[in-house]
Amino acid sequence: MVASDGGIFAFASAQFHGSLGGQTLTAPITGMIPNRTGYTLIGQDAQLYPFY
Repeated sequence: MVASDGGIFAFASAQFHGSLGGQTLTAPITGMIPNRTGYTLIGQDAQLYPFY
């Protein structure tokens, strides 16, 4: 699960690969997509934040 401030919450067998919690973002996080080895957070301003 992802929060609008970039915080990540891992549940069950999901692995934690990092988060943006505590960082100043230019726009809220509006989505999260899985990638091959982690996930990518998507900002409302189309900024991508990959975590592997």
